[in-house]
Amino acid sequence: MSGTNWLVGSVRLASNATLVVNANNRTIDASTYYLRDSTSSLSLIAELQTEIAAVVPGSTVYIGRDRKLRISSGGGALTLTVPAALQAVTGLPGSPTPSTLIVADAPSTLLWSPTWRGTPMGAPLGVDYREIDDAVQTISPDGSSVRTTVHATMKVNGWSWAAVPQERVWTTSELGGEFVTFARDVIRPGRRWKFYDSIDEDDNSSTAVTWTTAMGPYITPIKDAVDWYQRMVPVLDTWANIKINATLTSEFTP
Repeated sequence: MSGTNWLVGSVRLASNATLVVNANNRTIDASTYYLRDSTSSLSLIAELQTEIAAVVPGSTVYIGRDRKLRISSGGGALTLTVPAALQAVTGLPGSPTPSTLIVADAPSTLLWSPTWRGTPMGAPLGVDYREIDDAVQTISPDGSSVRTTVHATMKVNGWSWAAVPQERVWTTSELGGEFVTFARDVIRPGRRWKFYDSIDEDDNSSTAVTWTTAMGPYITPIKDAVDWYQRMVPVLDTWANIKINATLTSEFTP
C-alpha cells in the first residue's frame, strides 16, 4: 500500500453557526463534528452540503486530494458568508469570491498530513490498538510478596514520522495543514481525531479524495500533547520528527 496518513480532527461548536448562502441564512447546529466522517451527522462537510444544497439543490462539498475543501454549485454562482467559527476549520475566508466552484484558501486546521505513511509505535500495522493496564504494585516491607491492582485497561496506539518538511510542521504563517495548528485545535484541547491510512494525496489534484477506512476515534493523552516536536538538525527547522500517542476512546453522540 502507498499514499500518506491523514489525521482528521473534531471541533465543538459552542453555539449555532449561521452560514449565509445567496442571501439565505442557514444554521449549522451547535454540536461536535469531525471535518469529515462516514457518519453524516458527525461530518462538518456533510452538514455544510446539506445547508448549501437546501438553497441551491445539487451543490456538493468535498475535500480534494490537495487537502482543500471545495464547494461545487448545483446551479449558478454561489455567494457565501462564512461565520468566524467555521473559517479556520474549513480553510474558507469570511467572504469567498462568488463562483460556481469555491475553493478554500488553505487546508482545514482539523486536517494534518505528513506526506507519507508513519511508523506505528503502539500496535502492529493496521491494528487499531493494543491493551495496557493502569496498574499499581505494592510490595510488602520484607519484600516477600508483591500485590498488583489493575484499575483500568487502556487501548493505545501511536505513530511517528521522520523528517517531515517544515511547511507541514510549523511556519510563521501557522496556517491549516501545519501540525502546529492541528495540535492547537485538536490535540491540546483533547478533541477526538481519526486516523486514515494510505490516502492518495496530490497537491496538484483538485479531484475528490478517496477515503480509506478510519481507525479510532482517538484522543492524545495530556502528557503527550506538548511533546511532539523534535528538530532533526540542531541549527535548522527545515525538517522535524513528529510523534503522536493515542488512546482509543468512545464515539461522541451528536
